[in-house]
Amino acid sequence: MSKLSFFYNAKVVYSTSLKALKRREYKIISFDEEEGIIKARSKKGVLRPEVTVEIKISKLNDNHTNIDIQSKFKKTWLSADGYEAKEENKLINTLYKLFEHS
Repeated sequence: MSKLSFFYNAKVVYSTSLKALKRREYKIISFDEEEGIIKARSKKGVLRPEVTVEIKISKLNDNHTNIDIQSKFKKTWLSADGYEAKEENKLINTLYKLFEHS
């Protein structure tokens, strides 16, 4: 689980989170902008386990938003230790890159 904080409003963080998931090739399972929850799943491959991510976006004030990211994965016999953390870090890095270029 990762906790992040951004100095952007909640709507910008929400839409950027959706973009980051699409860039990382996650399939959006469900999303609710009012609740600030996004659920997504990675595309399962032969050598890649399926990773499910839940992002909870919380507005602190007009220009400060927190994100809680929780990921789970179905381990396969080829899954490396720490795979879940690596996938979560890749998603976080993509989020930061999108905010840098916005």
